[in-house]
Amino acid sequence: PLFFNLVIDEFLEGLNHELAYRCQGLQVSAMAFADDLILAASTKDGLKEHTRKLENFLSQRGLRANAEKSSTLVILPSGRGHKSKICPNITFQIHGKDMTSQNCTSLWRYLGVTFSATGRIQGPIRFELAALLQRVSSAPLKPQQRLVVLRYYLMPRLTHRLTLGPISAKTLTAIDRTIRSNIRRWLALPLDVPMGFFYAQIEQGGLGINCLRTTIPSLRLRRFAKMTHSSNSACTFAATRRTVTDSIHQAERLCVFKGQTLRNPKESGRFWSSQLHASSDGRSLQGCKNAKGSTYWLREGTSFLKGREFIDLTKFHTGAMPNLTRLKRGRDVPKKCRAGCESEESMGHIQQRCHRTHHTRIERRNNLVKYLSKRLHDLGWHVKVEPHYATSQGTRIPDLVIKRDSQALILDVQVVGTRVGLTQAHEAKTNKYKIPELLMSMDPRPSVSSVTTSYRGVWATQSVGILTDIGLGIHDFKIMTIRCLQGGLRSFRTHQQMTSVRRDGNFRAV
Repeated sequence: PLFFNLVIDEFLEGLNHELAYRCQGLQVSAMAFADDLILAASTKDGLKEHTRKLENFLSQRGLRANAEKSSTLVILPSGRGHKSKICPNITFQIHGKDMTSQNCTSLWRYLGVTFSATGRIQGPIRFELAALLQRVSSAPLKPQQRLVVLRYYLMPRLTHRLTLGPISAKTLTAIDRTIRSNIRRWLALPLDVPMGFFYAQIEQGGLGINCLRTTIPSLRLRRFAKMTHSSNSACTFAATRRTVTDSIHQAERLCVFKGQTLRNPKESGRFWSSQLHASSDGRSLQGCKNAKGSTYWLREGTSFLKGREFIDLTKFHTGAMPNLTRLKRGRDVPKKCRAGCESEESMGHIQQRCHRTHHTRIERRNNLVKYLSKRLHDLGWHVKVEPHYATSQGTRIPDLVIKRDSQALILDVQVVGTRVGLTQAHEAKTNKYKIPELLMSMDPRPSVSSVTTSYRGVWATQSVGILTDIGLGIHDFKIMTIRCLQGGLRSFRTHQQMTSVRRDGNFRAV
């Protein structure tokens, strides 16, 4: 674009502005964006003069205008009723070739926006979107790769056209609904997944998809603001015309959504994050921002996870896995655990208390310990795994004791439920090892910390600070979060597949 800008700028400076098109005090000879150029004149001869000058200018620099991609629109006064008419019979040439002459029914696209002789029109954007989504759906891609295509390639394409073209709340809502429908199909999500999960920021536990209904109006306002304060007098004059002022007022009205004014995409992201965290399924994800990188697996089209596993982990992360409490939500029917437990069969019960998943809970914690042990060893720490220390309060067996130079640290890993405060769980685990005789017996005297996370991959702030200080980074939190979710998913499947039932304190298989 820089090359074309340098060439076109030189041409624009040499234009004869006496031939410019004039209307209500506005004078325009040309408009340019990179290699797209619009020439305007008040008369047929004036436009021919502009065209000849452009042809000579480009030829001297080894360039040519493409007549096949160029077109002309001639608007003349009709002579009655102060109206105008389109004259397709008047043709123009460039480099000896005729350019297409547009008529009353012609449609063409400029900078991605569809135009007719009367101005901008909405165009078949919804049908084009459906076709694009169908291509993405039918392509041999993993679900996480489809999300990458949608998030970084397809959505920006829509954003540009909707920001510059005509819009309505109905159109934006319909497009958002179409996109959500495809995401639900890609990820096999149930219909009751909170809408905030689709649009909340990835750092807050959502998928990070832009909600067009809440972002496009603010983007349009930003464009109009730049137009209003432009250094180009033609732009500032055009910003005072009724067409633009009506569009500004419409954008201001559309910025209000569910009683809140969303002035920029960041405010939109925060709004949807709050909607997610206010929902029953999303309340447990409020602390996702504590550990930077812990949710990055949601935005990366990585081959680290198989497609089926990514789908299951996403459903587990958002609390959409089927259990009796969820499936019978809102109904006055029995929801007791099918394993014979006295508690209701909720995801928290399955993950943290049910006898069927006892061994998988231990395996989940052990996998985190193994990863930390290997990673800290690679970082130069001397690592002891589950050493035994006899104290007056009983034997203490921390998961990890690490030493390097004059530093020592006791770490104990725990995966807690979503109803437990992460800070309280961290402090309770830390206090378990703050026994003076234990600390005095070690040289150097160690600090004590827990590695606390919930079974949905939300980390305690204190644990994140300690792990960051000893050398772990964003990638480590992503991997450990995935390991935790994989362990939880394994527990869920074990619970669904086993047949053991608790009866009067005993177990039996059925």
